[in-house]
Amino acid sequence: MKPTTKRRVVLTSRQLLNLFGELVVFSKQYRIPYHVLERYEHELGADRRRLGKTLQYLKARGYIINAVEGKERFIEVSKKALAKIRDERFWENLPKPERWDRKWRMVIFDMPAKWEKSRHKFPNQLKAWGFFPLQRSVYVYPFDCRKEVNTLIQLHKVEKTVIYLVADVIEGEERIANHFVDEHILTKEQVE
Repeated sequence: MKPTTKRRVVLTSRQLLNLFGELVVFSKQYRIPYHVLERYEHELGADRRRLGKTLQYLKARGYIINAVEGKERFIEVSKKALAKIRDERFWENLPKPERWDRKWRMVIFDMPAKWEKSRHKFPNQLKAWGFFPLQRSVYVYPFDCRKEVNTLIQLHKVEKTVIYLVADVIEGEERIANHFVDEHILTKEQVE
């Protein structure tokens, strides 16, 4: 029988920012004591050298600041990091209210071929958010997401090529509703 080897975990800068984000969001802490990070590192079995390099990387980019108060050492999350954490959280999920108003939000777009990047990135973000592709350039979502879609439109500078539409009925909507139930965006109770 082979001896088991402990797998070393590599904490990337994104994972560390997510960790800091969780601490900031849930405990309202903007300073993380080194001993908390070391405990986290120990529990995960993280590679200490790699962790040090990742911290140096984050510090060099202005995401964290080393702080000392008395004998206690801290890692302070910078305003730049907080903005990045909030921004990344924005792109993760769309709203899912308890009640569904039984309306469909549709995003319809027609981008010229010269906008190659936006033609791919725009629908990819819609898919990442959980939109249902009704057709090649028509995507559907059950909840209000005008603010998020407008931000995406402004980011890609495609204001003149995108329409946000709210519809009461879509032909074949049972198939669409079942898709959102399967994806855990809608519940069976909301659809019935």
